[in-house]
Amino acid sequence: MKNDKYPAHNDASLLARLREGDLEAFNILYDKYWSLLLDESYKRLEDLASCEEIVQDVFIELWEHCPSREIHNLKSYLIACMKYKVFETYKKNKRRNILIEENHHLYRSYEILEGDQYAEKDLKSLIEQWVANLPQKEKKSLK
Repeated sequence: MKNDKYPAHNDASLLARLREGDLEAFNILYDKYWSLLLDESYKRLEDLASCEEIVQDVFIELWEHCPSREIHNLKSYLIACMKYKVFETYKKNKRRNILIEENHHLYRSYEILEGDQYAEKDLKSLIEQWVANLPQKEKKSLK
């Protein structure tokens, strides 16, 4: 499907303008490719919030890195960036699910009853054990 909304603006001229920091060119590209990238990412993730974040990240990186990258086919470049970010999201979600599964037994082992004088101590112990099982990178983000 050809997008005729911007017939006077081809991708090559918009990229040239974008390399010079032209915000209007960026906005035109954003409008031109936003829905395509959102649709393509949604086919893979089926999570609208995550897909919107991914597309935003793709355009942020385009703005930041366009002057230093050799981009010949903008549409293919943007789709490849989107696919990479979808893959990163898969990995992050898989890692999170593994951590939850590994620590699920900790949740079961501590049943804190209302009015239990040791409830706070037990809860602190549970949190400390859960944090101890996190990867180093995750621990740093909690501090």
